[in-house]
Amino acid sequence: MSPPPVPPPEAPTGLTAKPWWPAAQRAFWTLCLLVTAVLLVEIGRHWDWTNAMGALRSLPLTALLAGVVFAVLGHLLYASYDVLGREPDPKVAGAGAAVPSRWVLAVGFVSFAFKLNLGTLLGGVALRYRLYTRLGMTVDEVTRILAASVLTNWLGYAGLAGLLLLWRPPELPPGWALGDVALQVLGVCLLLLAVGYAAACHWAEGHQWRWRRHVVTLPSSRMALAQLGLSVLHWTLTAAVCWALLEQRVDYASVLNALLVSAVAGLITHVPGGLGVLEAIFLALLKDRADQADLLAAMLGYRVIFYLLPLVAATLLFFVIDRHRVTPTRTATPRPAAKSRRSE
Repeated sequence: MSPPPVPPPEAPTGLTAKPWWPAAQRAFWTLCLLVTAVLLVEIGRHWDWTNAMGALRSLPLTALLAGVVFAVLGHLLYASYDVLGREPDPKVAGAGAAVPSRWVLAVGFVSFAFKLNLGTLLGGVALRYRLYTRLGMTVDEVTRILAASVLTNWLGYAGLAGLLLLWRPPELPPGWALGDVALQVLGVCLLLLAVGYAAACHWAEGHQWRWRRHVVTLPSSRMALAQLGLSVLHWTLTAAVCWALLEQRVDYASVLNALLVSAVAGLITHVPGGLGVLEAIFLALLKDRADQADLLAAMLGYRVIFYLLPLVAATLLFFVIDRHRVTPTRTATPRPAAKSRRSE
């Protein structure tokens, strides 16, 4: 007779998931989003939209073309993060290694355009998993690409923001309780974060950590420098779009400072596309350097060139990728040679 089944051990009371926690999280972030929206609408009521539209219509063609060129290069650089993240370890190369780089670049472009306009969860995460799995990648490979893209983006941000805070810290409005010393300390911390990552990749290349069922491997120092360089260039080109649309009336360092601050503000507020947050930050930081109408015109142009036009192109490209369903060509595993029959 078999022994009676042993009941599974009960989970500790402190580690039991609360059934109401997901709903409470959704309610909290929804409330934050509504409060932010109300504040932005209230702030936007005092902006001179009529003169801003006039200033937008009077932008010269050369400024618009320069903005478009900078935007195209910035989007391509961001999409290349996925190509870097796709590079496999030769020992564990999977289906992702067989997907052509042009398709990886295309998915990176589509996900970035949707992420900018509709938020990280839909554009940066869900779209990547859908399209990459349609191309034949595994979930683990998509997770690796996603993690590498996020790391690359904020690694360059940390290095660039750290240098800028030490060299040209932004002139914050009087109500913002941060002095130059605090900004410089923050700059040192960000710079050490970026340099520390590159140093760790140099001295501990290939070191692995296990997190749940995922394995995190430190890349080579060459890969770390490529991540840092591409991301820094992406952020500088993104700021160059705004700088071109302002017709160089504002010095480039101030525009870059405003963009970096608005990126973090948009991340904190969870507003899709940073709608209204970007404009409020630029007006607060640059109001003494340009007219309000010119700043709003540049921001409207930036929205169209860097957000909306790429979204249109990405939507069309999404359907192309989704219907094409590229099947990666896997390397055939050589079969063992057949043994010759010998008479005994």
